Amino acid sequence: MDLSRRALMRILFICDLNSIHSQKWIRYFIDRKADVYIYSTTAFAGDFLGARVFSKGSVVPPTSVANNKWASSFFKLPISGIAMGVAEKMFLRRKVSALVSSTDSLRDAIEEILPSIRPDMIHCLRIPNEGFIGAKLSSTSPLAVSTWGNDLTYWAQMPAFRKMTEDTLKRADFLFTDCERDVRLAHKHGFSDRKPFAVLPGAGGMMPEDLEAGKGTLTSRTDFFRENFGIEGRPILLSLRGFGSQDIDNTPLLKACTLLAGRGVDLRLVIAGKKNSFRYFKLQRFIKTHRLEGRVFLVDEMPHGKALEALRAADFSVSISRNDGTPNSMLEAMTFGAIPLMSDIESIREWIKDGVNGYLFDPRSPDSIASVIQRAFSETNKYLTVRERNHEIISKRAVYLTNMKEAERALEGLTRS
Repeated sequence: MDLSRRALMRILFICDLNSIHSQKWIRYFIDRKADVYIYSTTAFAGDFLGARVFSKGSVVPPTSVANNKWASSFFKLPISGIAMGVAEKMFLRRKVSALVSSTDSLRDAIEEILPSIRPDMIHCLRIPNEGFIGAKLSSTSPLAVSTWGNDLTYWAQMPAFRKMTEDTLKRADFLFTDCERDVRLAHKHGFSDRKPFAVLPGAGGMMPEDLEAGKGTLTSRTDFFRENFGIEGRPILLSLRGFGSQDIDNTPLLKACTLLAGRGVDLRLVIAGKKNSFRYFKLQRFIKTHRLEGRVFLVDEMPHGKALEALRAADFSVSISRNDGTPNSMLEAMTFGAIPLMSDIESIREWIKDGVNGYLFDPRSPDSIASVIQRAFSETNKYLTVRERNHEIISKRAVYLTNMKEAERALEGLTRS
């Protein structure tokens, strides 16, 4: 049913509205003239494309200037690897505690506004902790839940989140996942096999203008890195996944660079992330200790538009992820001709076949990463074919308007059931 030809469907999205992927998903329904309300679980000022936005405040402790100074001082000391691991676990524990403790207060805040909204349906754009909140609401409106990335491979395995994840999936009336693997895992965690689901990229896919622009990048790379960072020469590997997280440990990648340097392999690795963060100083110290200056460059996190420009210039896009779904950065890399060098995990294998349209490695093994990079560098005769093949895959499986129309039909069906 066409939303433009009927009374407006009222949707309440519970999400992190500061996420560009959440914004991209919601924008479609605003453009389709749905009556959109948004509760952002992170502080968000103002409105969003005319939608009504509610926000109580950030649920994750922000990285303050004081924390940055502490991290900088920490890595000037002769700290052991064990001590660094303990510090990282401390940061993670703080994040988990904040998410758990905030769930009830955010639920209460949403309960207060529900009578005035009277939504036809509620859509939580990830499980922790938006899905946790949605599952606790007293509303009888249909509940759709999205799961992507590491919701079910990492967070659901944590004792603090296991039951909350199961409660969310039992309550959900519809499930969006970004990979086939998560459908199986969702059923294991309580989502009924009698309920409907759809497998779509977490942000819907690629916009038509990006697909068109990507065609022009298949035969040549731009000079973005020389013009913006003064980085000369090739090949260039780009990582847009940050300096590290509970899922991404770039240390094996840097160790692989050390191995490659010892073999006389010339490369330039560019990693974009939040400068002056804990893991930034960790990687910075590794680079200095192992004399990787001039080979590995840590640059500040790029706005999304700039990141897409960077992918037009990179020869390869690399991701050292141990838990993942279908990364949006991988789909963007495939669109703009940066050949994917990816972790050999189930969800990635749904898109990438090793040696056919990208390369796969063991993300925990520097030897595996180094060998795969060296093999990718040597197969220059494949590059154009790989880029063309990836653009074709995206054009068939990851077109934003096609996927979002499917999401629209699914939610329309949910409100009629």
